[in-house]
Amino acid sequence: MVDMESCVSICALDGPDSSCADISFTNSIAAGCVTAAFVVPGHDCGDAGTQTKFRGNVGHSVLGGGANIFPDIAASDHATCYEGSHFAAYKVSFAGLSTNFDGMEQRMSNMVMVDNTLGVSMIVGGSWERAFMVLKDSDIYGEHEALDCPGGNHPCKCTDKNGIYSFTGTIGSKDFHIRSGSPYPMDHIMSYGSWAADTDFYKVRFHDWTSRETACGSQQAIFNTHRDGSDYIPFQNFYQCEFDNVHQDAIAYLMDSPAKWNNLADCVGFPCTAPMNYAYDFKSTTYSGTNRPSARDRDWQIIPDNVGVSDTFRDCTFVDSWNAWSCSSDNIGTLKIKSNDVDQEDRTITPIYLVNEETGYSNKLQTQMDHFWDGFYAGQLHLSEFTSLIETDMDYNVTFSSTPPEDMSLEMRGSTNGQTKIMIQYWNTLSLRVYAND
Repeated sequence: MVDMESCVSICALDGPDSSCADISFTNSIAAGCVTAAFVVPGHDCGDAGTQTKFRGNVGHSVLGGGANIFPDIAASDHATCYEGSHFAAYKVSFAGLSTNFDGMEQRMSNMVMVDNTLGVSMIVGGSWERAFMVLKDSDIYGEHEALDCPGGNHPCKCTDKNGIYSFTGTIGSKDFHIRSGSPYPMDHIMSYGSWAADTDFYKVRFHDWTSRETACGSQQAIFNTHRDGSDYIPFQNFYQCEFDNVHQDAIAYLMDSPAKWNNLADCVGFPCTAPMNYAYDFKSTTYSGTNRPSARDRDWQIIPDNVGVSDTFRDCTFVDSWNAWSCSSDNIGTLKIKSNDVDQEDRTITPIYLVNEETGYSNKLQTQMDHFWDGFYAGQLHLSEFTSLIETDMDYNVTFSSTPPEDMSLEMRGSTNGQTKIMIQYWNTLSLRVYAND
């Protein structure tokens, strides 16, 4: 079980309720909460400038999250698009702002996040053909002068700090107000990654990330990889963002795929590979303040340290403090591959190998994680859907470890420059039909 106590829960505690409507909650402070400071419905998309549904509120010093903002089922079209805005959170033990709800488009704007453990975490749920997550016009701060561990002999919790916890999409979603321990916290992923979730950041400003370490010695980085992102992490697209007083070493720390994922209940044979196959992409970036990165490109990328992949890309440099590569390229993208066969969950076709012999590129891909549990055993079901970090204007050979799917889809994400030829090895003679934009 989980302690369901939040300081403010509106239209959420007993599940979706269409009769719960016309509630306004403004200019209030919630502190010392257990599950979250606020669990509240969002407002209509485009109403951020005038809405008074949930506005001007602050959550701080919370054991759980800051605000979990969900689609309002009493509204007419929140399944298509909903928004949250004008909220601030600081000193929160999980994410200052969280979503993990079914809805085609989630927008968050005019947010202020200060000195939180996970910063902002958005997950869009549902089996949508296309889904979107947007964060815009927001400010995200690093460690504040009010220290976690100010000294003395009293108990102290010294936690890592992040600004953006890579956004992602999943087939499943969470209850508005989590009622049991297994799904908690809100950012915990318990279902397959989605085929097509995209994320955009507009005019987000990062302030005062002045050191890789906090005062008590924990790690501090603006950008991190979602700790449960085993299946799919989309391109993280940033437009017109600003780094204000940000030290080079505090920009990012991208984790490797955890070795603990390599087990019979999760990813069999080797860890799931999604965390090694995505990118942060920045366009029209600006820099200000006393601390500034050593490289101050307007257009650039961060990619994980995927050995045999990242080190073959042009115009990329390894940054040890990030455990990642900094790139200046218009050719970095991802190739999505999925089986559409009826046995897409219970026939193993991994590992899949993408190879370019000319550059030495070699990427070994794992299927999605087994997310099923019957109380005693894992379901031993793995969705045959894959993401590979690639460079355009290069050609790749794709080899499956068993017979390739009869029906599969391939799609390029990220870079819109150049072209790529994909050659798939088939083990028998056959005729194929290939459809574009199908």
